Amino acid sequence: MPAKISVCNMLTAALFTAFSSTVLADNVPAPRGWDDTTVDGVRILKKDVTTIQIRPWQSLEGQTIDTWFESLENTPPEGAQFMSSRGVKTDDTTGAYSVLRTVVFGDNEGTSLLYACPGSNGYAQLSSMNITDSAFLDSMAGGMFIHRVCENAEQPDAHSLSAGQTPDSQSLSKETSQSSATAIKGSASSELLELRGILAMGIQADGTFGVTDDFIALFSDGSYTSDLATTFNDSIEASKNKKPKKWGTWRGGEKTLSLRGYNDNDFEETNGSWRIEPSPEDYRLSGCFGRLTSNSGGDYTSSTIVGVARTWCFWPDGRFTNSSAAFGSSSEVSMGVSDKARGSYRIDGYVAQFTYDDGHKITTAFGYASNKGDHVLINGRRFMGAKR
Repeated sequence: MPAKISVCNMLTAALFTAFSSTVLADNVPAPRGWDDTTVDGVRILKKDVTTIQIRPWQSLEGQTIDTWFESLENTPPEGAQFMSSRGVKTDDTTGAYSVLRTVVFGDNEGTSLLYACPGSNGYAQLSSMNITDSAFLDSMAGGMFIHRVCENAEQPDAHSLSAGQTPDSQSLSKETSQSSATAIKGSASSELLELRGILAMGIQADGTFGVTDDFIALFSDGSYTSDLATTFNDSIEASKNKKPKKWGTWRGGEKTLSLRGYNDNDFEETNGSWRIEPSPEDYRLSGCFGRLTSNSGGDYTSSTIVGVARTWCFWPDGRFTNSSAAFGSSSEVSMGVSDKARGSYRIDGYVAQFTYDDGHKITTAFGYASNKGDHVLINGRRFMGAKR
């Protein structure tokens, strides 16, 4: 009696046969019926609700491929919200890794696959497949296509890259926000990876002492800083020169994070940490966010402006105030505030740029400090408000 073969196995066998011809690494044909284009070096395949992106090779800057890939595990596709992950898995291809995530695209729950293909010379290739609805056959065909691209990949040649071109500038930053990395002035080897929150003891947002949080920026060269104000508004070098004790080195991934502070001999694992999700490009807010504790003595020309301001109010038309007296449902409220405390804003990824009506400009770190969206992070300080 022949062995029973499931429908899934039959489909897998049929699809495998369809893709079993020998092909060149850079010419793996798209599955039948898929659109196939290349934009800015990224190969994009589409069919109905499924989209695949094959990115250029990128340098891991000395990281191991598993550590690098784990840092991307909970990074959702652009415009989507991360829900859960099934964990990073090793692939049949030696040195390759994959992770399957549940995400939300608008009002629809979907699936997002990330795949890391190992390369020579310390390079890796990141591929993704996003499915905005149920598409069983397309997901199988797409997954096998990504696997086959990796198996037949032509290894990267670092000497063939044009002057000034680095593959990593086209990969991780596209999964988060290129503007977050490029808005910070500093060494190209110190590209911003993400903002993290870590548990600490100190003054809470309501003014009491207890378990609170600090916010830090992690960079691709293994460094981190808690001096978000100087780093984002001035430059990496300026912060290191002015506040070197605010800098250190980090290691770990999404699940664990260990820090070695200034002049510390060893790494120490944090009691808890979480990743701050980058905002979409040109993101808008609506509402006011306040902090009951604040410093005094600063003025609008200094990088301490965020610490001085007790309330930030934002409107969807791109206007803001940072005066505690400015509350209301319309941006016209800001007309009663000094030019030194009102203006226009723009948020891209982890970066917020504020242009005051008197012409002064500052750049700050930005993100939601809570999953509910009722707290925002501005330059390392938590401001409380209504749910987004």
